[in-house]
Amino acid sequence: MKLSYFNIQRFCLHDGDGIRTTVFLKGCPLRCVWCHNPESQKAEKELMFLSEKCVGCKQCLGLCDAREVDGGKISVSRGRCKACGECAEVCLFDANEICGTEDEAQTIMAEVLRDKIFFAGGGGLTVSGGEPAFQPEGVLELCEIANREGISTVIETSGFGDTEFFLKAASLGAEFYYDIKALDDEKHRRLTGGSNGLILKNLSALIKQKARIVLRLPLVPGLNDSDSDLSVLAEFLKEHEGVCRRAEIMKYHVLGSGKAQALSCVYKAPPRDATEEEALRWLSFLRSAGVDNISLA
Repeated sequence: MKLSYFNIQRFCLHDGDGIRTTVFLKGCPLRCVWCHNPESQKAEKELMFLSEKCVGCKQCLGLCDAREVDGGKISVSRGRCKACGECAEVCLFDANEICGTEDEAQTIMAEVLRDKIFFAGGGGLTVSGGEPAFQPEGVLELCEIANREGISTVIETSGFGDTEFFLKAASLGAEFYYDIKALDDEKHRRLTGGSNGLILKNLSALIKQKARIVLRLPLVPGLNDSDSDLSVLAEFLKEHEGVCRRAEIMKYHVLGSGKAQALSCVYKAPPRDATEEEALRWLSFLRSAGVDNISLA
């Protein structure tokens, strides 16, 4: 089973317990306005054009008809770009980068298992994205191999996917780092393009199966951090204390905006990072409302 992915990142310390190797998959059914990995949203290969690195050497001109020159500056016509990668091969300044490749699950796991010696303290494989549930068969194969090899698997997910996938992954020992972006369905649709109904249904199914779950709370200034948002979130978290391992507040950051620009994507998120003071306010608010097992990620 082949998987579409854009990175295998080693020595990750914030994507699960211990030292982990994280496979970042491509493809997501949601379109979150603050997505930190905009290169993960489409399943197919894409060209990232880093215009700030381009020196105008024109080595890429003539390779295809997707390049344009305006006032001495080179740009990319996205409608004509086929992500063939020829421009990346000739660019000496890394201004062109093809994002995305396909490999068999076994090939990907062979890369992960090179790091097995570092997993002794409880680390292992993390599957991130994109959305792992978007490529269910390949991800389940990763889980099966990891299970046979005796290493743990964490799936970082929005929860938006087929319920059977989540239950099968849980039966193979996977732990879930599960996003709760907005509990109001209308707001969730506005921020992500999809309903949270399936997300909450899958969470309930995993809880019923007694899966290991960490709730992750991406709180974004001006979008989902009002007192009313936090009050509803506090009640939700109190209902789930004891059945989920813990909850973690994730500060929004703007690192995705540069990548979105390189992909010619529209990026509607706030123009600044969440501050430490804001994160501490969120933490204090939730704790004062009676949420105990919560921390900053």
